[in-house]
Amino acid sequence: MGVILVQPNKTVRLEGALGPLAATAGTGHLTFALSAKDAGTNVVLTYDFGGYANGGMGDFAAPVDEVLDGQLDRLRRYIETGHPDAH
Repeated sequence: MGVILVQPNKTVRLEGALGPLAATAGTGHLTFALSAKDAGTNVVLTYDFGGYANGGMGDFAAPVDEVLDGQLDRLRRYIETGHPDAH
């Protein structure tokens, strides 16, 4: 993925296809929206993807969401503990 937008303390956006989506005729935008929350930062991640895949795109949504949720959780653990994996 390539970085296409950076708004410091607000938004980071990347463009491209993740994992098996790279074998489709599609592209997506992965956005990290940042906002102040209490003494920290709230992060909202969205991945909008569209295009054509032989057999349809329906089977991709759940696994992609699961992987992105896991990665965001690893980021949270890394920020909070210095280690991305649960110990």
